[in-house]
Amino acid sequence: MRIMPIYEVTKIFKEDLKRFSGYKRTFFCPECKTAPLVYVDGATPYFRTWSQVKHAPDCPLQQDAMSAKQVDAYMREPENRDKIVRELRKLFLLLFDDDKEKRSEETPFSKFSFGEKRKNRKEVEKSYKRLPQKRIDVTLHDSDFMCYKMFYGNVNLLWEKYSGGYKLVLRSMSSHSFICRIYITNIVYSYIDGKLKDSNSYGGRIVFFAKLGKDKCGYNMTRLESSEFLYIEPL
Repeated sequence: MRIMPIYEVTKIFKEDLKRFSGYKRTFFCPECKTAPLVYVDGATPYFRTWSQVKHAPDCPLQQDAMSAKQVDAYMREPENRDKIVRELRKLFLLLFDDDKEKRSEETPFSKFSFGEKRKNRKEVEKSYKRLPQKRIDVTLHDSDFMCYKMFYGNVNLLWEKYSGGYKLVLRSMSSHSFICRIYITNIVYSYIDGKLKDSNSYGGRIVFFAKLGKDKCGYNMTRLESSEFLYIEPL
């Protein structure tokens, strides 16, 4: 089964409807491969399940997201860092990578459990929760701030120097409107791939794990805690 990211489906939909009609009944959840999906060409294109169809019980996309308090507690455990990095990488591959055939073998989904595990499998599955996710290139809501999330999207990027290190400025690819600034210390910056440090503005696909907030002037901002919490693919 080939995994096709939504930006590729959108391109086919807009350029070749006849080709799209051959695909439209072949979309399934990339995780459980059980739930049929429908492509929705909205202002922000997305997939949804067919009416009255659900994902497999143990599918990550069927699971509830962690609350802000649960993610904070999860972050305080050093052994969970590698799990977060794996989830970021998996999200990046799922959304953007063109070589997806080995994705499931290379990046198995990590299930996070809260509370005591019970003997009943269905009850155990209910205790699993996933890291919250949010597209960074669409409208942000109050619930997207002051809590750790995996943010992702297609954006314009620009590196700027400041006294404590660097700022990665994210802007909309369509309107060039400001989205947020990611503050990065010199130490963390030194571990980021040099190919991504273009001094000019460029378009890219981005996935990062952070807690979004506001600066003193009310602009969206966050701080990157590790270079492993950032994935960028220039377009």
